[in-house]
Amino acid sequence: MGRKSLALAGVAFMSMSAAVTCAVHFAILTLSSQPAFAAEPWARLVFSFKWPSIAYALDIPTWDVFFPLAALFAAATVHGTGLASVVRGLLFASAALAFLGLAGVALANMQVRNIGIIGYAVLFPIAAALLAKLFRQARSDGAA
Repeated sequence: MGRKSLALAGVAFMSMSAAVTCAVHFAILTLSSQPAFAAEPWARLVFSFKWPSIAYALDIPTWDVFFPLAALFAAATVHGTGLASVVRGLLFASAALAFLGLAGVALANMQVRNIGIIGYAVLFPIAAALLAKLFRQARSDGAA
């Protein structure tokens, strides 16, 4: 119960990530191919995932700010040793790498943003799978 507010903050930031990324990708998939938009000279600046574009600018805070905040709050809710310690470490590492992706903006080098991809596309899924295992263990321990 003492970590409920941390978990809730993590869910809120992950919800923000999901909402923004869904909106961006839905707009790209549905609008960018429509003749009314595709024929416009500014369409690349809106829908492209090449810097600079509005879609890319919305993607950056989603995955380099909201996502790592969600992972940090999630990490703060996981206490214990053994598997719990591994999960916590992976969540912290995932958040740190995702935050480091922001350096790409500061350096005007979007290749540096790829550091964040390791955080959210490699480390986080591993942490999530291990967290599910940790939850199963806790449930079976509570039932015993």
